[in-house]
Amino acid sequence: MEKVPVTVKFESRFLSILDKMAHERFETRSELIRDITRTSIQTALEQRKLKEISIDKWMNNEITTTEFKDIIGRTEAEEVILFRKTMKNSIIEGLKIGKEWK
Repeated sequence: MEKVPVTVKFESRFLSILDKMAHERFETRSELIRDITRTSIQTALEQRKLKEISIDKWMNNEITTTEFKDIIGRTEAEEVILFRKTMKNSIIEGLKIGKEWK
């Protein structure tokens, strides 16, 4: 895979920490930053996939609402729950209106 240069600015206190960590791992600062960034991106993608799977399982009643909240976090779970409720109510209302037009 082609590597493209990227410029990143850090506060000096972070640079000294990065340098110390890189030295302890026998890496250059760039190698450490690349590794940390790659790990962070992979973790974020895995968490996104876990959330998608959890939403699907909750929507299909394969896990409880409590389990769902534990997996993706209370705040985000409540947003999904509200979204689902809003969609359900909108569909029900649309069906009612459709029957009235017949």
